[in-house]
Amino acid sequence: MDGETFRCFVYLLALSSELGNNGIINMSVSDISWRIRIPVNTLEQAIAYFVKNNILTKEDDSFVITNWKKRQFASDDIGQRVKRYREKQRNVTSNVIDTDTDTDTDTDTDTEKTHVAKNGNDANINKKKESDFEVFWKAYPNKTEKKYTLKCWKKLNSTRPPIEELLEAIRKQTEWREKANGEFRPEWKNPATWLNKGCWDDELKTGGQNDGNRYGAFGSKQSVVGKAKSDGQPYPVDIECNE
Repeated sequence: MDGETFRCFVYLLALSSELGNNGIINMSVSDISWRIRIPVNTLEQAIAYFVKNNILTKEDDSFVITNWKKRQFASDDIGQRVKRYREKQRNVTSNVIDTDTDTDTDTDTDTEKTHVAKNGNDANINKKKESDFEVFWKAYPNKTEKKYTLKCWKKLNSTRPPIEELLEAIRKQTEWREKANGEFRPEWKNPATWLNKGCWDDELKTGGQNDGNRYGAFGSKQSVVGKAKSDGQPYPVDIECNE
């Protein structure tokens, strides 16, 4: 069976199924040709082949497809197909409704839990940060511009060392100033400046090697300026900038 003949057979099967006469096609060749859109001469050659090979029989004015029932799948029963389709649709609809209900409930619950958990975590983090700041504020000797210092504190959240390290730095710097023994020690910086410049890492030296004693062995700015003037030399310009 060539391709064109096979195509004619498939179209005849489809037409017979559409007519619903159990393989009987009560139509003339010309009418069949028009319905399946195949030229009459091509269809006549195919029918002759089908009759010769007992694939199709001609009875009066009708054509009967041989072994029609054997060519049908059990699932092709129209009534059963309709029944199964309707049951499937009901199941799909029921599942969609149940799934939507469950999903909405779960989603709302999960969203609410996530929102509460997130807000709770944020609140705890903010509370800890603010409480750490209060500890720092109480420990730092120069209590000026608290609101601005808090703003700087929050800005440095990702880079600022732990509160324990800050407290230790304040303790050491306080002790360093208290044990000056007549050596120069700079005043405590504004707390915001102390934080922004990372002064917790300042090296605490003594004597002429002390970076904090900007006037070295002279002990004061006035002595440095006086010595420079007496020697006819300009005094360091960074004295005013670092004051």
